[in-house]
Amino acid sequence: MQLPSKNSVGRRRILQILRIVLCGLLFGLLATRVWGQSKRTDLADASLESLMNMRVTSASKSPERFAQVAAAMYVITQDDIRRSNATSIAELLRMVPGLDVAHIDASTWAISSRGFNDRFANKMLVLIDGRVVYTPTFSGVFWDVQDVLLEDVSRIEVIRGPGATLWGANGMNGVINIITKGAKETQGGLIAAGAGNEEHVSTSVRYGAKTKNGAYRIFAKYFDRQPFDTATGTAAPDGWHILRGGFRSDWDLSPRDTLTLQGDIYGGHAVQIVPRLESITPLVSTTSAFRAELSGDDLLTRWHREFSPRSDITLQAYYDQYERLNVLGDHRRTGDVDFQHHLIASTRNEITWGVGLRYTADHSDGSLTVSLVPSRSHNLRYSAFFQDEISIVPDRLRLTLGMRYEDDNYTGPEVFPDARLIWTPTKRRALWMAISRPVRTPARTDLGLRVTAAGFPGPGGLPTLVVIQGNPEIGDEYALSYQLGYRAQFGERVSVDLTGFHTLYSGLRGVVPGAPYFDPIPVPHLVFPQVFQNSLWGTTDGTEAASTWQVMRLWKISGAYTWLRMDIHGGVPSAQGADIAAVAGTSPSQQFNLRSYLNLPHDLEFDTFVYFVGKLPAFGVPPYTRLDARIAWHPNESSELSLVGQNLLDARHDEFGSVSQGLQATQVKRSIFAKFMWRFH
Repeated sequence: MQLPSKNSVGRRRILQILRIVLCGLLFGLLATRVWGQSKRTDLADASLESLMNMRVTSASKSPERFAQVAAAMYVITQDDIRRSNATSIAELLRMVPGLDVAHIDASTWAISSRGFNDRFANKMLVLIDGRVVYTPTFSGVFWDVQDVLLEDVSRIEVIRGPGATLWGANGMNGVINIITKGAKETQGGLIAAGAGNEEHVSTSVRYGAKTKNGAYRIFAKYFDRQPFDTATGTAAPDGWHILRGGFRSDWDLSPRDTLTLQGDIYGGHAVQIVPRLESITPLVSTTSAFRAELSGDDLLTRWHREFSPRSDITLQAYYDQYERLNVLGDHRRTGDVDFQHHLIASTRNEITWGVGLRYTADHSDGSLTVSLVPSRSHNLRYSAFFQDEISIVPDRLRLTLGMRYEDDNYTGPEVFPDARLIWTPTKRRALWMAISRPVRTPARTDLGLRVTAAGFPGPGGLPTLVVIQGNPEIGDEYALSYQLGYRAQFGERVSVDLTGFHTLYSGLRGVVPGAPYFDPIPVPHLVFPQVFQNSLWGTTDGTEAASTWQVMRLWKISGAYTWLRMDIHGGVPSAQGADIAAVAGTSPSQQFNLRSYLNLPHDLEFDTFVYFVGKLPAFGVPPYTRLDARIAWHPNESSELSLVGQNLLDARHDEFGSVSQGLQATQVKRSIFAKFMWRFH
């Protein structure tokens, strides 16, 4: 019996996807023609005009129309969130063009923008209501604990490309800004509960009320998610659960002053498969399931005063601490204070400036497998930024010039300049370009990491270890980014957003072999070090496209396409080819998604989502296509019952490689879950 070739299997998969998409389009066309009258009029028939006129803040730190943003921005609205198939912030980001979102195991994601993906994608800055959740321990984000009540999220603003001038170092390739609703917008109660084969248990409770001069809300959320599969189809020991609670209050202190106070606390655990060095004599290395205990809390306050329609200030402060009791044992405390002044100086100049101070301290427990040297550290960072939006031709041509200064204990002072030009010949057309020089500062792991990657008996039976080591002398990474974008709305039904970019990188972190040495502690052994250095450089080129088509009043289709090319080289003769491949081959060269939102009669909604992700050469992960579907019924205005299917085309598939940052990857399974939500007053 002759087995089908890979090409024939690929062709059949493409035809299968096309049939699914065409069937969905035909069903939507039939449904909207036969049942054209429906009471529900939210996302599916929201006008494109209202979406283009949405006020966003991430690109300039002051409100501006989305259509006039001189940046590659994508906004996930609350309606997008409600009608998505996602149960977490990380899963929501799959719809954003230019973002690469991949599951490593049940509780861990790799999320990046414009390449360089890994568990700790070190060129993507993430904020929740102005609080930075990018950890300086690893230069990345612990996505397993970045969770909020999704019903309370107002929108998620995603900037692909540099955002360091406004938001700080490490926003080299993008900024994700998660913005929750004000307390006044979440009055009354909400109860949500769900269950499924993967989403074993999920429940949320929230209550909000008004006070004399303001409003508040409190919430609690719990989930227990089942493990993924191993490559052989058996259940992997990587399930996880987290209990979270929090509050937000907003107060009108005077007609000019508002005050926000909010906080969160969480605790739970995630089981992960990690390599471990049990002993040096005899050499015993294992891969075992390790239960990581996760906990943390944060408190944020923000005061805003409006002096006049032309001048306002904001003072924000927060405290954040977390503990991750895993193989490393990471404990961190962070305090941050930021001041910002927004001023319309003249008819042609709109100025935003600010200063900030951030102190962070950490300590780690360490183990034979992984440790930090020294085990305790602290860092103080000063920052200041200035941005001037210059109206060259009123309502037509605008130039934005910005610069940020930062200084810390690790690498000293740095400056990040940025220039942007946008031409808006009409309210529905915009052509923009940008030149930016962002910086990524070293993490604690870059400076002092020690990971035992392998062990074997050496000469005379002497234990020999291959150790990845940090470098106290490592410096910053630099980029020079060029972007060109076009955004337009054609009539009342179609919008298009296109971006092209070319970025030059220098001083990228690589791994370079060091001189072998003898170490008598804890027992005599030989070490072959692999040392972090600024040894790589290269370029990335790409295009990102997003479009929305309002097919009919009750049916909307959105899609996105991403093409990426990475050309990475060794900057020193000893840089290894495998090291270069590991950097350049962890992100797909092509991605595509298509999402259909359809309102049906009898208060039904039917939504489908198709995602295609190209191969990952660094891990040998083949391309995959994911199909999700959702059907929801609204028996009344205050309740919703939904059924969601995820990964419907495969029983299971790989999305990322193994081992990534010390974790063994597992396979994403097909899942189905049901959810009930009830709002009350």
